[in-house]
Amino acid sequence: MEKKKLLLVSPFPNDQDLYPHLKYLIDELSFDYEIDYFYMHERGLWIENIIYDFIKDLKVYLSYKRFLNLIKDIYFLYQRSFHEKYDIVVAIDNFLYVLSSLILKQEVLLWSHDLVGYDEPRYYCRTAFIHRLIAKFTKKLLTRNKKLIIQDKERLGFLLKSIEYNGTLENVFFLPVSLPPIQLPKKELKIESKVPTLMQSGSIASWRGSDALIQYYQQNFEQFNLFLHGFISDEIQELLGKLEVLPLVSALKVLPDKVPQLIQQCDIGFINYAIEDLNHFYTSNASGQFVEFLRCGKPVIVQGKTNLQQYVEEEKIGVSIIKIDELASAIHKITSNYSEYSSNCIKTFEKNIILKSMLKSCLYTFKD
Repeated sequence: MEKKKLLLVSPFPNDQDLYPHLKYLIDELSFDYEIDYFYMHERGLWIENIIYDFIKDLKVYLSYKRFLNLIKDIYFLYQRSFHEKYDIVVAIDNFLYVLSSLILKQEVLLWSHDLVGYDEPRYYCRTAFIHRLIAKFTKKLLTRNKKLIIQDKERLGFLLKSIEYNGTLENVFFLPVSLPPIQLPKKELKIESKVPTLMQSGSIASWRGSDALIQYYQQNFEQFNLFLHGFISDEIQELLGKLEVLPLVSALKVLPDKVPQLIQQCDIGFINYAIEDLNHFYTSNASGQFVEFLRCGKPVIVQGKTNLQQYVEEEKIGVSIIKIDELASAIHKITSNYSEYSSNCIKTFEKNIILKSMLKSCLYTFKD
């Protein structure tokens, strides 16, 4: 039987930096669909940079480059509409959803990852008309096809309020950030070394609270080891150059299936979203780092105003903190009962977040 053709329009390059959640979903869908992956440079969250670079900062080259990439992407997607016919088109986030619908002139399924919410300052800035225009077209298209993939009910309500959608959607599939299980070493869930290793992965930057974490480590390095892995921002690289006590730092790019090998080097994960907007508040089903720690049986410490804090406490898979000064006591709380915390992580992952168990329902959403 010939496979149906599925076009995925994505703001993420299809390379080794592709989000594991997205990569594994593509791998699973490829058993039933012929996947055509189309990468577009602009996500819509930062489209105002085209204007800011040119008007505010006079960065003509950057503005020109962004604009040129956008025009090229639109052209090539338009060309593809003449040469290929797709049974299903899925677009990630509102901007690409709108563009794909206008260019391809067929029904497109929105897969919502992130969005500019009604609470964000950008929604009221000089380029607010861009985001409101995107929201207006998103609302119009959703009113027509009433289909959507999104992480959970909280983010659904947030999205609909942000685009001023007052109706109900007939077909919504809730797909939290999810990954396949891994084969864990068959040994007792305990901390092997004298002091635990705390790990932060993903973006290592001030908006993730990495600067405060590193500074705290300077005064408390005898109580835990610190392991930073991921994209190291410029301000963090500058900070690292001034330190007396260096944490273990890795900026190595690894394939998604190799990430668990790095996670296994730590005992506890650290997650912090220092940006206080609703897009980052609703992260209990939208954090890739959280799922990576969970499936490896690593309890987490969560800082920042997110609903992930309540979730980890309720499931007893970690500890939430308000200030970085509470970190040492949080580490002690987890290490004092490490086996239970670690076991709960694996149980929570197996119960709620295994990708394959959700795929059948997801395929039904696509086919319908």
